[in-house]
Amino acid sequence: MAGKKDTTIRMPFNMTKFHRVQPSPWPFSVTLSVAMLAAGVLEWFWTYSLLGVVWGITSTLFGCSMWWRDVIREATFQGKHTKLVQRFIKTGMLLFIASEGMFFFSFFWAFMHFALSPTMEVGLSWPPLGIEAPNPWGLPFLNSTLLISSGLTLTWASRAVKEASKWSAAWGLVSTMFLGVIFMVIQAKEWWEAPFDIRDSVYGSCFYMLTGLHGLHVFGGLIFIFVCFVRLLRNHFSTARHLGLQCAIWYWHFVDAVWIVLWAVVYVWGGWTKGSFFEYVATGLGLMG
Repeated sequence: MAGKKDTTIRMPFNMTKFHRVQPSPWPFSVTLSVAMLAAGVLEWFWTYSLLGVVWGITSTLFGCSMWWRDVIREATFQGKHTKLVQRFIKTGMLLFIASEGMFFFSFFWAFMHFALSPTMEVGLSWPPLGIEAPNPWGLPFLNSTLLISSGLTLTWASRAVKEASKWSAAWGLVSTMFLGVIFMVIQAKEWWEAPFDIRDSVYGSCFYMLTGLHGLHVFGGLIFIFVCFVRLLRNHFSTARHLGLQCAIWYWHFVDAVWIVLWAVVYVWGGWTKGSFFEYVATGLGLMG
């Protein structure tokens, strides 16, 4: 009716079970940044210029940080992550991890395909002629120990959060990040000292793609855990609500599992050239002369 005053009560928050997402520039921004990063990598391959890579990484990290900031605000301060929304987030995280698993599976498939049926181009042998496979019982074995230990410290942190032990959880997260950084340093050392590179036959391509992509996922996991560490110090988590930390734990355990498979398939099995496999393992462990 004309002239009638609007007396509708408008609530400042979403009072439904669902989260009505507001328009955000960050998904589009991150998409453009990732495209810039991909173009920068190609430029690096062709011209050895890292300018595009630096710009791509910087813009991607900035966009992701802003996007993450908004999600944390919606979950912690605006109360938009209801139990139903949290269930959807868990499902989405599990589907994301499953898609990442298929991504790694494709490269494992390529490695095992060429290893089981080596062609004339690689000398009808695996590893190919002229390729010295890395010793799986040296730095790779140490890295396996570090990642397994980091999984234990992260589980310790999760248990501490559920018991409302803030500083115990903080030490668990710091220990996990420390072990993850040491892992990446050792991995970089192995790449630097490797007698082959990504251009050396299909072995080098598969090796560096698998270890490089895994290292990239470790880096992403470290950022995820660092954000959870900061949120823990700011009292964003409680014994009942710590979904962000739970997703970080799932992701880190996935990274651990991928590395164990990678070490077993690429390093141990992929470096087996002759004799019994059990003799090969025993010799590598120093149990046989």
